Amino acid sequence: MLSRNSIFASNLSQTYLAACGIRRVFELQVLSNCNMAAVPGSMIVNQPAHLAEGDGDCPALVPGSLRAYNMKYCPYAQRTLLALAYKNVKFDIVNINLKRKPAWFLSRTMLEKVPVLERADGSIISESMVTMDYLDEVYPQPPLLPQDPWKKAEEKVWVEIFGLSVSKIYKLYNTSLDEATKDKIFEEVTQGLDVFDKELAKRGTKFFGGSQPGLLDLAIWPWFERMPLLPLVFHRTALTAKQANLMKWVSAMEEVPAVKALLIPAEEHAKFMTSFMAGAPEYDLAFKPKM
Repeated sequence: MLSRNSIFASNLSQTYLAACGIRRVFELQVLSNCNMAAVPGSMIVNQPAHLAEGDGDCPALVPGSLRAYNMKYCPYAQRTLLALAYKNVKFDIVNINLKRKPAWFLSRTMLEKVPVLERADGSIISESMVTMDYLDEVYPQPPLLPQDPWKKAEEKVWVEIFGLSVSKIYKLYNTSLDEATKDKIFEEVTQGLDVFDKELAKRGTKFFGGSQPGLLDLAIWPWFERMPLLPLVFHRTALTAKQANLMKWVSAMEEVPAVKALLIPAEEHAKFMTSFMAGAPEYDLAFKPKM
């Protein structure tokens, strides 16, 4: 049996927590149905089991609720859930098994991936940034973007910059990569972190969005939530004390109710990614009995 300080421990060592700026591990409660709601404060957004082809029809839409089609461990889909929870929008989640996608899901979106938002009238939008833009327009409080069109565009450019640098971290989970390629990816990720650390220092604010989180904060957070996987899976660390501004930002983001509500423990992320790398992703780890 693994100890609490082993690779899949529920609580990482204090040394590691200090290095990665992660001070808490929140347990995620689960329910057996798909009816969830965004809730303020320290409450937890419960996530249902993932539905696959052969699991029956699509769950009925919940009156007065936006439907989010999701995969629990997908950072892009998490962006949408963060925006929903941050704005305290009523929503329900239907998690999708992306290896065995139900026909009813494929019939709803030509892109065949998550996130997807569905309204009560059955209309659909997809792509993480599209859904975040929609939510910010329809539910303007609290705002994710500044009112000034130029500044609004600048924030979206920064999201693109992140996609070209730090988000490359997911390429490391390609088991066919050699060590030299992994080293190059780590270098690019580290350089990207340095850029964002300097940008945050330049802004001189608690969050990239100012005194409160904005679109850039929520859009990049899922990758920082997964930073602790690097030493767990690859025995390397990308985010260090060198990026002091980002370290403070991580600590601040950990206190945002929407982030708390959706945070998945590092051990669960690591177990999922290990199964993903083995070619058999275990989407429903949270439903397995604990040994």
